Amino acid sequence: MKKRTNQIIEWNEAKASRKPGAWSRKLLVILMASIGLFVRCAPVAYELQSARTAGKDQLEITPSYTQVLDLETKTSPEKGAVSTPASARALGIQAAYGLSEKCDLRFRSVHFYSPVSHKTVFSAGIKVSLLKERMAAYFPIWFVDFRPAQFQPTLLVSFPLVKNKVELNPSGKVLLTLAGVNPMTGLLVAANLGFAVSTNLSRWALRPEYSLIHQRGKAWAGSISIGLTFKLNGLRRHKQ
Repeated sequence: MKKRTNQIIEWNEAKASRKPGAWSRKLLVILMASIGLFVRCAPVAYELQSARTAGKDQLEITPSYTQVLDLETKTSPEKGAVSTPASARALGIQAAYGLSEKCDLRFRSVHFYSPVSHKTVFSAGIKVSLLKERMAAYFPIWFVDFRPAQFQPTLLVSFPLVKNKVELNPSGKVLLTLAGVNPMTGLLVAANLGFAVSTNLSRWALRPEYSLIHQRGKAWAGSISIGLTFKLNGLRRHKQ
């Protein structure tokens, strides 16, 4: 009986001595492998994130849904140029792992679907805090068949409206075609306006966002998104 008790104590001590970020790193590897299965490409403009970083050894997940309003310009003899929205939607997931308090490693996959086509995109990039919880730079590269297709340098800004409960999150980016697959020719620019709403933004946030992207030779296209961000480490500690 005493031997059994000592084994239980040793097991608990070993469990307690594990590094706090070890389990989240393992989960991040699983998420990377899962996200990496989806590697077809189309431009993604919306962000569904703030200027906050996840925090060292913290793991942050954001599933999302998007209604894409691709304003296709059509010409009719009576009305001239008319823009009509296409019925495209997107399901996505983002994972952020805190390399330090000021730097995150981020992965993302988005699957677009419409009555006529299906496309899935994958990206990886580094996010760096420029001003704590107020301004950050994000540098994702989008891939198709594991070949680089786009580089999207992004500036993220956050304005607190209600302390740690409501934020305004505007962002802007340029979309630069790389030598891999060319999803859309030319230089593209995008602007996003998002909000974060929560009882505690340090743990979770509901993220509505409106996005605009300018495509060469076309009208501005838009999208409306909703995402839910939550920190797995924070939820785990809260339950304990």
